[in-house]
Amino acid sequence: PAILNNNRSTGLDVVSFARDIKKGDIESVMARFKSLFATLPYTTARKEKQDSVIEQNFQNVFYLVFTLLGQWSTVEETSSFGRADCVLLNGNNVYIFEFKRDKGADEALNQIEEAKYAGPYKSSGKRIVKIGASFSTKERNLVEWKIVEEIR
Repeated sequence: PAILNNNRSTGLDVVSFARDIKKGDIESVMARFKSLFATLPYTTARKEKQDSVIEQNFQNVFYLVFTLLGQWSTVEETSSFGRADCVLLNGNNVYIFEFKRDKGADEALNQIEEAKYAGPYKSSGKRIVKIGASFSTKERNLVEWKIVEEIR
C-alpha cells in the first residue's frame, strides 16, 4: 500500500515522528510505529525464519527511525545488569525500550525493572520513561505496549 497519497500524509512521515518525540509524546510514537509495521507486506515474512528474527527486525526499525530523525539511540545497550533492547536519549528524556515476542508488555516492563536498565541514567537528572512492547508473530505487528515514567 502507498503510505502517502497525492493530497495528504498518513502520519508516517519523519516530521510527524519528530514532532511527537520533541513533545515527549511516546504514546503517539508507538501508535505511529504500529501503523508503520502494518504497511509491511505479509509476503515479505518468511515463515521458517519469522520466529527467530521478528524481535530483532522490530528492534532495528526503531533504531533506524530514531537515527534517521537525528536522535541518539542505541540497541542492545549494555550495563552491569544486562542489555536494554533500545535506548533513546532526547533532550531531558531517556526512553528505555524492551521488546517481547508473543509475550505481554508487563513482562517487558518487569525485565526493565529486574535488570535495572535505568541504573546508568538515574543521576542524569533526566526524565526516565520505560516502554514495554509486545510483538505478535501471528499479526507481524506491535500488539501491546505500556509506558511507565520513573518517579524521581
